[in-house]
Amino acid sequence: APTPTPTATLTSTPTRTPTVTRTPTSTPTGTWIPTATPSPSATRTATTTPLPGCPAYGSRLLITAISAAGSDEWVRLINTTGTAQPMACWTLVNIDTAATYSFPDDFVFPAYGAVRVHSGPGAPMSSPPRDLRWTTDYVWRDEGGEAQIRYGSTVIQTFCYGDGCH
Repeated sequence: APTPTPTATLTSTPTRTPTVTRTPTSTPTGTWIPTATPSPSATRTATTTPLPGCPAYGSRLLITAISAAGSDEWVRLINTTGTAQPMACWTLVNIDTAATYSFPDDFVFPAYGAVRVHSGPGAPMSSPPRDLRWTTDYVWRDEGGEAQIRYGSTVIQTFCYGDGCH
C-alpha cells in the first residue's frame, strides 16, 4: 500500500498593515478675535516741536477711507495712539483741487478714536467727536483722487482712493 507523503500546505496568516487616518485640520473662518498684547510702559510716542500758537502732536493720525459716492461724502480718520490730539493747526486737503478743511481749534481727536469729515449736499451737521461737517459742496471725485492730513505745512499722510492712485 502506498504510504502517504506529507505535503506542505501554505496557509495565510493575516498581518496588520498600518493605514493612514486623516486628521482634520483647522481652517480659518475669517472671524478675527483680538488678543491683548501688552505694551511696555516705557513706550513713548514721538512728538514734534509745536508750531507757534499750535499744540504739539504726539498722536499718529491716519486717513483710512474716503467715500465719494452719494450726496454725503466723507473721509474717515483714526487716531492710532492712546493720546488725545488737539486739532488746532491740522488740515485735511484734497490734493486734486487744493480744497482745504481746517479742523476746529477746539476739536480734540480722542485717543484711539475715529472721526468722519463730511462734505456734499447730504453732509450731516457736525456731531463731534465722531462726525464733522466740512461743507455742503462736493469735494471728492467719484473716480478717485488723493487726500492729505497735515499739521501746519507738514504732510503727515497722503492717501489715495479709486483711480487717483498713481
